[in-house]
Amino acid sequence: MAQSDDGHVVVAWIPGNKVREAIPDAIVLVGICLVVSASLWLQSIDPQSNWFTRSGAVVVLLGAVLEYRHNNFASFASAKSIEWASGIGGPTVFELSRLRKGIGYIAHTCIVVGTFIAAYGDLILAKL
Repeated sequence: MAQSDDGHVVVAWIPGNKVREAIPDAIVLVGICLVVSASLWLQSIDPQSNWFTRSGAVVVLLGAVLEYRHNNFASFASAKSIEWASGIGGPTVFELSRLRKGIGYIAHTCIVVGTFIAAYGDLILAKL
């Protein structure tokens, strides 16, 4: 068991704390990059198509998928902490790993950036 910065316990057996469990998240992140890249390329071919603006909705959707996965892992860690505090083990607060927390921050960022692209993408490209 490892200690986090605030003294909580980070263990590998909590779902989401293993690196291999972040592979689906990495695939989603690559998908986000591909969608934005493809939309910029298609926009350069046909400037009137608004592909870049439309890609914002896909970025928000994929960011929501990441957020959902992150929240499921966080809920499980909280439930295990409560279970251990109820007499199964010593009072322990289980915490997600830094990788999992980072994925959560990236998910938040994707939702905000995707919303910004969907709302103002056409104006951004018009200025370029």
